Amino acid sequence: MGDAALQALQIAATSLMNLGLALMLGALACAWLQRGGAAPAPHRIGRMAWALRAGTAVALLGAVMALWAESALMADVPLAEAGSTLTAVIGESHYGHAWVLGVLALGMIAAAAWRRGVMASPTRLGAAAAGIAFFAGFRSATSHAAAAGWLPMVVEWSHAMLVSLWAGEVFLAAWLMPDLDGSSPAPARHACADFIARLSASATWTLAGVFLTGAIGAWRGLDGPPGAWLSSGYAAVLAVKLVFVAAAAALGGFNRFVVMPGLLPALHAPQASASASPRRFRRVLRIEACALFAALVAAAVLATSAPPPATRTAAPSRRGHPASVLDFAISRLASAAAAARVSTPSFSNTCSRCLFTVRGLMPRISPMSRLVLPLAIHESTSVSRRVSAARSSRDGACASTVCNCSSSMYSPMPTGPRLRATSARPPCA
Repeated sequence: MGDAALQALQIAATSLMNLGLALMLGALACAWLQRGGAAPAPHRIGRMAWALRAGTAVALLGAVMALWAESALMADVPLAEAGSTLTAVIGESHYGHAWVLGVLALGMIAAAAWRRGVMASPTRLGAAAAGIAFFAGFRSATSHAAAAGWLPMVVEWSHAMLVSLWAGEVFLAAWLMPDLDGSSPAPARHACADFIARLSASATWTLAGVFLTGAIGAWRGLDGPPGAWLSSGYAAVLAVKLVFVAAAAALGGFNRFVVMPGLLPALHAPQASASASPRRFRRVLRIEACALFAALVAAAVLATSAPPPATRTAAPSRRGHPASVLDFAISRLASAAAAARVSTPSFSNTCSRCLFTVRGLMPRISPMSRLVLPLAIHESTSVSRRVSAARSSRDGACASTVCNCSSSMYSPMPTGPRLRATSARPPCA
């Protein structure tokens, strides 16, 4: 039940952040699409401003919910007890640092959005656009793509921005589309025709960018043979998302190639007619908005799900035959175990996705040999080797000093005496 509640909270938080990002970008896109034409009605300008403010508030709510869920995940505690770990997560983890930058970006957007006349000020709109870009960067820096390097992270950022732009301008256009009829004046009809033409062109180019960045991300992220990830739940959710995206693209194509060829000439005609009403265009646009909202929710499920593991090519065996994947994994684990290193887990350098796993395994770690003396068997092992406990503890302190192990969440285990005691031993510095 706890894992189900945690996953539900993560999906809800990511969906809210996706929706907020779409609303903010949609408000800026609609303000840009109405440039150069007749001044839009004051109530439509007010709607764009409120959409920008609502998107900021929704994104902030999603960010707070995501921080709470991530704190519970990193500390491996129930959701009700995650509040006590918020300070440590914010101050000592990569996710917390990126989260603070994302919240500061939302603050910059709110400072510009809550000023009077924001939609008519290029400076404030530019500040809001910069804040949106930084907030999307926070999302990409804490995504699955960030673990693969900066290039996949840039591709993920571009894909998220383009999807949010497409969804946002469809949301706002379906809400702001004027209700024209046969008695509407010519300037209003001409402005509506220009807005529809620009909206269609913007959606077309945005859709092309969405497919390009999505294909690059899928090619880099879904590694290995197709059978390894086609049977996974991640691929099923990805297929659902692609179905919704394809449905939205088909609806947009229907508006562009079926509705618009008859609607635009009627809107530009000197005399108003019954066919100069964008009601059909707006009806299809609202269905497309529903499909895009479902795609944003599916994207949130993908962002909170673990992708299928990549399958690497195994090294050849000694007899010349290809080794199996299991043999390759065992050899890698053996090599890692053979490399004796003294280290202390660091909260700030630990990935948020695996911190709870490391923390759960730490109490069950046992020494590989008696060269490492945990405190519980320190004295008995020293007696079996005929080494005094004082000398053993002095050697353990010396080894800890030489290794320069800094204190963190856990204290380093003291190392034991050397195999052969010598009469002249250099003092510990």
